[in-house]
Amino acid sequence: MELLPERLGHTLNATLWLRVPPARLEQAGAALARHAEVAFAGAISGPHNLLVSVICRDAEDFYRYLTT
Repeated sequence: MELLPERLGHTLNATLWLRVPPARLEQAGAALARHAEVAFAGAISGPHNLLVSVICRDAEDFYRYLTT
């Protein structure tokens, strides 16, 4: 089943481009994938090596996610 996040009150979508030491990439991606706010986490190539798609209710919720 596919749901639109907006229908559930989640109006903010953000993409995080992260640089993680290659030896920690799998561990970091798996840890982030367990977060309720993370819709997708995957290894990529280029200057950043981890892409994370985050869905939050609003900017305040996103700030809370980033800081805690």
